[in-house]
Amino acid sequence: MAQSDDPPFMKPFNELGGLATTVQPFKSIYDDLKQHLDVARNAFNFLTSKQQQQILLLLQTSSEQLQSQLLPPIVPETTPVQPQSVALAKAEAETATKKNQPSQLSEFHDLCKTMCSRSLRKYIVSHLSDIDNIRRGAASALKSAPEPAKLVLECVGRFFLQGSKAYVKDSPMISSRQASVLMLEFFLRLIGESEADIEIAESVKQEADTASALWRNRIQSEGGPTKVCEIDARGLLLFIACFGIPGVFKDEDIRDLLRVSNITEIGHLLKRCRMLAARIPDIIGNMKKNGMHVEAVDVVYTFGIEDKFPPQTLLTSFLQDSKEAWNRSRRNGPNMQKEASIKHLAALKSVIKCLEDKKMDPVELLPGFEFKENLVKLEKDIANLNKQIMESNKIPKRKAGGIEPSKKFNCQQIKRSRFTAAQESSLMASPSIISLNNTRASNYSIGMSPYDGLMPNLLDRGVLVVSKVILLLQL
Repeated sequence: MAQSDDPPFMKPFNELGGLATTVQPFKSIYDDLKQHLDVARNAFNFLTSKQQQQILLLLQTSSEQLQSQLLPPIVPETTPVQPQSVALAKAEAETATKKNQPSQLSEFHDLCKTMCSRSLRKYIVSHLSDIDNIRRGAASALKSAPEPAKLVLECVGRFFLQGSKAYVKDSPMISSRQASVLMLEFFLRLIGESEADIEIAESVKQEADTASALWRNRIQSEGGPTKVCEIDARGLLLFIACFGIPGVFKDEDIRDLLRVSNITEIGHLLKRCRMLAARIPDIIGNMKKNGMHVEAVDVVYTFGIEDKFPPQTLLTSFLQDSKEAWNRSRRNGPNMQKEASIKHLAALKSVIKCLEDKKMDPVELLPGFEFKENLVKLEKDIANLNKQIMESNKIPKRKAGGIEPSKKFNCQQIKRSRFTAAQESSLMASPSIISLNNTRASNYSIGMSPYDGLMPNLLDRGVLVVSKVILLLQL
C-alpha cells in the first residue's frame, strides 16, 4: 500500500475534507426540505381553524394507514359479547372520544396563551354561529394570555380605517370586523369581572390612543357617528371603554356613540367601565341642553343612575316644553299649527316607547299627561289642519281693486298716442294760452318776479288743463 507523502498533522484535515464531501449532499437535501416545510407552515397559518383541523385529521389518518401497511395487524383476544353489551361499549367509546377531542373553549384558551392574535381572529370568524358558547368562557381564556390588552389590540388590527363603502354585501371584511368587535366585548367583560385592574403597558396604551383617534377621524369624515352603522359606532365605543378615552373625544362624540350603538345589548358591560361612567353625568347634561331627554333616560337606565337623574323629572320637563311649543303655535297659521302638532305627537310616542322598552307603565310614571286621550286629539287636529290647508289652496286669488284690466289700459295708451304734436301746437295757439304767455312776458319786462301774481297763474294753469280735457273728449 502506498504511503502518503503528507506530513502527519495533515491527517485530521484530510479526514475532515472527506467528511465535508459526505455532509454537503445531506445539507443540500436538508435545506430543500426545510424550505418546503416553511412554505407549508405559512400556507397552513392562512387557513381557518376548521380547515386546519381537517388537514391534521387527514394527516393522522394517512399516518395510521401507512403504519398498518408496514406493521402486521395485532388481533386482540376477545370474548363474545351480547348485542346489548355491544351497544353499551359503543356508547362508552363515543363518550371517551368526545372527552379526548379538544373542545372549542380549550382551543380558544390555547390561542390566547400563545398570543396568536391573527389565528384567534380567524378562529372567531369560523365560529360566529356558535359565539354564545365562546362568550361564556371568553373572559377566563383572555385572562390566561400573558398580555391580554396587547393580544386584543393586535387582534382588532386596523380594520377601522376602512370606510363604510368597503363593507359591501358578501364582503369577507364584514365577518372580520364582527370578530374584532367581539374581541373588544370579551376584553371589556374581563375588565368588569376582574377583581384587580388589568395592566396595560404604556406602549400599548399609546398605540390604542392613536388608533381610537384615527377611528374617530374616519367616522367624522363620513358625517359623524349618527351617519355610520351600529357595529361601527359600537366598536369605537367599546374600544375607548377598554383602552381609555383620549382628550380628542368630546362629550358630543360619546353622546352620539351611545345613541347609535344600541347600548341596551352591552349596557351591563359599559356600566362596569369606570372611565366611561365618570363622563356620563356631563353627557346627560349635554343631552338635556340639546333637548334629548328621552335619549338621556336610556343612558340613565343603562348605567343605573336613576337616583342622580330621576327619569320622571327628565321626561316631565321634556313633555312640558313640547306642550308649551304646541300651545304657542295656535296663534299661527294652519301650516305652523300642523308642524307643531306633529312634533308634539312624536314627543308623546317617543316617551311611551322609551318607558315600554323599560317595562314601565307611562300612565303610572307620568299620570298628568293623559297619553291615550292626547294621542287621539292630536291625530284628529292634524287631520283637520290638513283639510283646511287643502281647501285654502283651492280658493283662486282675487284681482286687486282699482286696477283696470290690461286690455282697457292698452286701449287708453293707444288713444293717448293719437295726441300728436300738431294737436299740441294747436292747443298752444289757443287765445287763452297766447294771452297767458303775453302776460308772463310783460311781467318780465317790467322787472316783476315770475312768482308775482301766483294765484292768477294757477287759474291760468287751470284753464290750460280744462282745454286739454276738451280736446281729449273731442277725440
